[in-house]
Amino acid sequence: AVATRAACLSCHRVGAEGRDFGPDLSKVGLRLSREQLLESLLEPAKTVDPAYQARAFELADGQAQVGFVVARTPDTVRLRVATGETLDLAAATIRSETPLPASLMPAGLLAELTAQEAIDLVDYLATLGTASR
Repeated sequence: AVATRAACLSCHRVGAEGRDFGPDLSKVGLRLSREQLLESLLEPAKTVDPAYQARAFELADGQAQVGFVVARTPDTVRLRVATGETLDLAAATIRSETPLPASLMPAGLLAELTAQEAIDLVDYLATLGTASR
C-alpha cells in the first residue's frame, strides 16, 4: 500500500503490477542496499542507470518525444515513453536528440509519507527478490 501511495507503481513494475517505464523493482532488493534505496528515493538524479538515461527527441514535424531508448538501428529509434508504450521513431525524422541531465523520477516522493511509511517502503523494496519475500 505504501508503494502505491508513494506512486512507485506509476512508473515501475513489481511482478505483474505497475507500469513498464522505469526499472523493474521485482528484484531491487538484490541490487541495492537499504541505504542505496533510500538515496534513490531522496535523490533520484544522483545515480541513474545508463539504460534509463532519459533523452529528448525533436522531430522534423515539430513534435517532441521524451523517454528511454530501448533499441536503435540505423533506420529507427525505439523509445519507451511514460505511458509504458514504445514508439518507433524513423531516424530520418529526428531533428535532434538530447540526453537529459536529470532522472525522470521526480524528487520529493517521500514528502507525502510519514517517517514510518518511508521506513516501511525502504524495508519493502529491500525484500524484493530476496529469499525472505
